[in-house]
Amino acid sequence: MPNNLIKRIGAGSKYLVIVAALLVFIGWFINTPPGLLGKADAIAYAVCHRIGERSFHIGSIQLPLCARCTGMYLGAVTGLFFQSIIGWKRLKIPHWSIIALLVVFVGAFGIDGSNSYLYLLKQVSPGMLPNVPNLYVPNNTLRLLTGSGMGLVIALMLFPAFNQTVWSDGDDKPAISG
Repeated sequence: MPNNLIKRIGAGSKYLVIVAALLVFIGWFINTPPGLLGKADAIAYAVCHRIGERSFHIGSIQLPLCARCTGMYLGAVTGLFFQSIIGWKRLKIPHWSIIALLVVFVGAFGIDGSNSYLYLLKQVSPGMLPNVPNLYVPNNTLRLLTGSGMGLVIALMLFPAFNQTVWSDGDDKPAISG
């Protein structure tokens, strides 16, 4: 008898979770700004600083994410999509030569981000850090490129980790090779 009750509670809780998720989504959908761009802005506020000078604009409308986050998410989605096409259940991380390139991408992301942050500090607070030079004047194109590189790093590390967690009969090849 107790096992029967546990099975019934388990089956019912699955539907309760689905109903709760639907209610949360409906509440979010009703309480966010109207339109597709309004919904995208509501999500972007949670994951990005959205500084106007560091974001792309279409006309006078600022896109939901800054240039670096745009590159990062586009790079990650592109990398995950590509890996899902070439090897759905591949379990191993890439070869060390590819990881060396990924380390370069992470380094470029860190250097560009640090340089950009120092540049912002100097603009917001004139006279602050006068003896610290900037390596270069940051721009949104470079932010997009370094963000894309970091997005690829995220995808190339996340994909095999996901596959190792989900598949017991996975392919024992690197997620990407060559």
